[in-house]
Amino acid sequence: MSTPQRSTPPRFFSFDGPKGVGKSTLIEAVTRLIAATNEVTSLEEKSLDPYREETRALLRQFRETPSYELELSICRALAKGRAWISQHVLPTAAGVVLIDRWVPSDAVFRTLVPFDQCAEINRAAGVCEPTVVFAVVCDAAESWRRAHGRDRGLDSRVVSTWEQHEMSIAQFHRTSETQGWHRVVNDRPVAEVAATVAQLILERVSKAPVVSMREMVQKHE
Repeated sequence: MSTPQRSTPPRFFSFDGPKGVGKSTLIEAVTRLIAATNEVTSLEEKSLDPYREETRALLRQFRETPSYELELSICRALAKGRAWISQHVLPTAAGVVLIDRWVPSDAVFRTLVPFDQCAEINRAAGVCEPTVVFAVVCDAAESWRRAHGRDRGLDSRVVSTWEQHEMSIAQFHRTSETQGWHRVVNDRPVAEVAATVAQLILERVSKAPVVSMREMVQKHE
């Protein structure tokens, strides 16, 4: 199958980061700003993944008896879900596409399988790569406070202690620097941070050639 030729990537943006950094709230604010002038689709990986129950079962096993092989199975299960989303959801997603968590979130939650290996598993499965990854971060103590101040709490099958939270943040920081993701420090009023992110997205989209999400997916088949 031929690959569409283009000088810049299309319009698929992921928001990833540790627990409690305000990522989902930021996405909601960015979505509203972009929707004022452009069509936008906001997605959430975990609610779209048809294999998520399989992954959750593996995560429960990993919590009881962690091992490299078990975490590798988790990586493959997540990649299978993302590949399904890449094939069945992204091709019909309209306008600017924002997604709450994607492959870069493996840099937060995987502790035994290196991120480079996680990324390769996803590439091999045909998972679409974002135009820009927004690595959303804030002070560790602040994200811990935010997470425990919401109704669902920390809401993680991997991170449950302060030490694990600190470790996941440090790991994500290192990986985001290595991978060249766009860091978003979410320590100001959300309206200010969202305005900066929305402007970057719209500038990026305006410079990109008109390419459908279906064509983008075909690149990874």
